Order: sequence, then structure tokens, then C-alpha cells
Amino acid sequence: MIKYIIGFIFCTMSYISVAANIDAAEDYKCHIKVATGDKIVFYRWQSTSVNIMVGNLPGKQLRGSDGNKFFIKDVVECVQLGNDFTNEFSKQLDENTPR
Repeated sequence: MIKYIIGFIFCTMSYISVAANIDAAEDYKCHIKVATGDKIVFYRWQSTSVNIMVGNLPGKQLRGSDGNKFFIKDVVECVQLGNDFTNEFSKQLDENTPR
């Protein structure tokens, strides 16, 4: 009887750990080009759909902190929030972006 209970607990715990890994969302920062210049924007995406989400950014309309709307013209680079950009201008822009 105890052997069945331990087996059930083990199966349940492994299912929970696998399910948690599948739905993991991560934070990303992207260097984008808009009509008024370059900006760093932040997103939270599922790790499995990052490339699709980055590809869908050009043409999207965003609203700035001042309330003005702007369209994303181009995406220079997107990286995970804890990582550094590879583009030097993106690095400088990231350093000057408030968090």
C-alpha cells in the first residue's frame, strides 16, 4: 500500500515540474526604431514563442508614458532581460533607459 502511495506522489510531482517548465514566461527587452527615434521596450513572453512575437512587433502601435501613440518601424534586437545587447548603440540606449 505504501509503495503505491509513494509511486503516486512521485508521478504527481514529476507532472507538476514538467507542467511548470512548459508554461514558463520570461522577460525580454527589445531595441526598437520608431518615428521619433530609438527606444527600449519591455515584454513578457512564453519562451517557446519569442521568435514569433519579435517578428510581429513591426507595425504594432504602442502608447508612450506621455500618452502619445507611436508605431514600431523596426526591431534592432531583443534579448532576455538579464542579458546584454550585442549592438553597441543598443547597450548605450539600455544604460540610459530608466527601469
